[in-house]
Amino acid sequence: MIDGVFTFEDVQRALLEWPRSFDADEMNAKVDDGIIDRLRQVLSQAQRSGSLDSVRDLAALLRHALLARSIGKPSAQRVAVPVVGDWPIAAVWRELGFETVTGPTGLVLTARTWRPGWMTDGDQAGWEPGGNTQQDIFADVFAGEEVRPRADVPLDPFLSETTGFDSYVCPGQREAVRSLLFMPTGSTLIVNLPTGSGKSLVAEAAVLSAGLESGLTLFVVPTKALATDQARRIRTLLRARVPANEIPPLVWHGGLGPEVRQTIKSNIRRGRQGILFTSPESVGGALLPSLYEAAALGLLRYFVVDEAHVVAQWGDSFRPAFQALSGIRRGLLNSSKGERFRTVLMSATLSPQTIDTLDVLFGPASTTQMVAAVHLRPEPRYWTYKAHAWEEKKARVLELIQHAPRPFILYVTERRHAREWLAILRDAGYRRVECFHGGTSDNDREAIIESWSVNEIDGIVATSAFGVGMDKEDIRSVIHAAVPETLDRYYQEVGRGGRDGRASISVVVYTDRDIGMARSLSRPTYIGDDNGYERWNTMFAAARSAPETDVVAINIASVPPRLRQESDYTTAWNMRTLILMARAGMVELDSQAPEPLPRLVEETDASYDHRLEKHWEAYFDTFCLRTLDPAHLSQEHFEACLQQERSRGATAADRSFAELNAVIAGEREIGEVLTEAYSNFKPGRTVVVSPVCGGCPGERKRGLRQRREYQVPVGVGITRIELPSSTAWQRRFPSLDGRPTVILYPSDEAGVFDGIARALRALVTEFGVCEISAAAEVWAKDAFLRTLHHSAPSGVLVARTLEEDVSLPAVLPLPRASLLKPWGINPIPDHLLLLDRPLHTIFAPVDVESEHPLRRYVDTATNCISLDNFLQAIDA
Repeated sequence: MIDGVFTFEDVQRALLEWPRSFDADEMNAKVDDGIIDRLRQVLSQAQRSGSLDSVRDLAALLRHALLARSIGKPSAQRVAVPVVGDWPIAAVWRELGFETVTGPTGLVLTARTWRPGWMTDGDQAGWEPGGNTQQDIFADVFAGEEVRPRADVPLDPFLSETTGFDSYVCPGQREAVRSLLFMPTGSTLIVNLPTGSGKSLVAEAAVLSAGLESGLTLFVVPTKALATDQARRIRTLLRARVPANEIPPLVWHGGLGPEVRQTIKSNIRRGRQGILFTSPESVGGALLPSLYEAAALGLLRYFVVDEAHVVAQWGDSFRPAFQALSGIRRGLLNSSKGERFRTVLMSATLSPQTIDTLDVLFGPASTTQMVAAVHLRPEPRYWTYKAHAWEEKKARVLELIQHAPRPFILYVTERRHAREWLAILRDAGYRRVECFHGGTSDNDREAIIESWSVNEIDGIVATSAFGVGMDKEDIRSVIHAAVPETLDRYYQEVGRGGRDGRASISVVVYTDRDIGMARSLSRPTYIGDDNGYERWNTMFAAARSAPETDVVAINIASVPPRLRQESDYTTAWNMRTLILMARAGMVELDSQAPEPLPRLVEETDASYDHRLEKHWEAYFDTFCLRTLDPAHLSQEHFEACLQQERSRGATAADRSFAELNAVIAGEREIGEVLTEAYSNFKPGRTVVVSPVCGGCPGERKRGLRQRREYQVPVGVGITRIELPSSTAWQRRFPSLDGRPTVILYPSDEAGVFDGIARALRALVTEFGVCEISAAAEVWAKDAFLRTLHHSAPSGVLVARTLEEDVSLPAVLPLPRASLLKPWGINPIPDHLLLLDRPLHTIFAPVDVESEHPLRRYVDTATNCISLDNFLQAIDA
């Protein structure tokens, strides 16, 4: 090992000395390369068991490692392997992608490049990097080519202290974090950032800065896999802030035991939960009573919906509970006492239509703001192949799996297909693969996610239930053995590769049958006119009005006389009817706090428990809403409104599928299609997409080169913020208006920075300054500035540099102090003097010049004060 790091040379030594076991130092050594870590695991397992039962897995990993090492170094493309015991003979290694020669201790393998004719048909000469027709088709992926330009910016010290990170991933992430922390109470923030831009940290920042006992950030996610993954991630970050034994359970799901459930609900009611990851079904179910209690006590701080595009997806049959979140959120807001919670909607893929829907459901628009900094993913290179029949498709996918960079995800559409493909891969000899879909048990989900995160699994066969929002960065290959039904789903699944900014591949292998299945799935299944009206009429006829409100309570278990009596079926279709009506503007979804059920005198425990169970059954069968359309009971009007909404959904679905089909067929370049799909030019909701493409069938057919260069979006923060009201400045400095006030310090006096430090601390603690701007070199060297956030009442202080004041002007209108030290005598820049902030103080040398020739600033300005006088005033 070199400097305690396990490397490929250690792998080679283990093979030469086979079957010597790895010692403890080798097993515990650091590994900087995930492929080397996987090789160590495979060889260690073979040594322990005395059997090499994972030849295909080993071959794929060895080939990956060799091709990665061989870039510019052909001699590094070889490795010696033993021929003892059950190790493969030369013919088997050749079948697995190697050339072989006999060496002094066994076989010497050379990784063979792979350029199959069926993958490269349609390529134009010179399209491949360097025009090398002998290069492996995935050479840039094996080489770990960095294709996403670094866009990191310094992290605000208050977050750096709690996370251990030193930078934001990109300017957009920074503006989103700052916007979330200062957005008005009761308002909504839409966060539109690309996959890999750190959306998770945006919502977690409030907890990381304020701690677990500051109330609850409710984090609603579409899958339990994502909830588990997110909880594990923030638990690691929280350990740096609180002792590990004080961190509560952070995930709520149906598989929890009664004691854990009670612990979480108790923590929520006492404001000690901090953050909780859960599903929309749980929010509208078992968690709802405790959420209402927390809201009533002002202990619910943030209501976060991750992958928020699901809320607005066409296809109401998919996740009614996700779409019902807007009503639950509205009911909780109405029940809030004291400070109302803030709503945050996050996604990487928000079309203009989706943004409009979110505005309607989580508005009004006057209380909704947006942070968007969108670029397309530069990492994937796209390939597609149309097979003539199932057997050819199976053969092509197996060939891909054999040669594809690790780790990989193989996506299918249906659960049964996931199970079938897992069996196919296992029959082919792959052992380090697993299957994940919506029906995977809770225990299996947790085990698979944990194994996936520590490199014990090389491939996952999955439906769309796997991978949403997960933070595994080094996925290199995303293979589709099916056609996704929408462009959104396709792009989201492809986006699970290359999150570390390195090249990845996307391959779709499909047949005409796959196209037909995708087309049938792409159109949402809506309630019919007759059934929809009959369901609504039946529910509304039995509705009751909530006391002192315009809300009506609907029993969603109500069954029209002529329709089926199945409870789950009835509830699901009643919910879909109400959601479709909400989208059509006929009703507004809401919810109501549960009423307590008092115990009767001399009532037994058993009787009370029985009544309590019935009480909660009735509560969860009730759905609250407001009617917005006075003609909602007219069947003709009802059917016309719903038909218009169905048509809108069907048109959007048809367009999305047509765009996807054009991309897969190579008729259009994917960068063009995605740019059109996600750009938005509506005032206040502007999304300008930076186009990019690592190569796709549409480009290759036209003989175009890949375009991985793009402009990193800067991100623009919100303009409407909420700050604690303060009149302290006006009381203490009535003659200074504060916009800007220049505090003049003696430029040559020893120890002057001590006085500046006292003044800055007072500005933060007494006068509400939330932003400090200083030169980058000052931030890097000055420990006082980097810990000044400790003096802020909220613990949050935004750090800007004087350099970015010029290159990246701030929008967030925070009270601010600008420190011009060191500075000299140059005039104060106009952009600082003209900055419009509620309070702005500028520290400048007393002899700083003005714009007037031969005059100092102090001689011409009226809104200034000496540092000594300022300190005397705050000490008085």
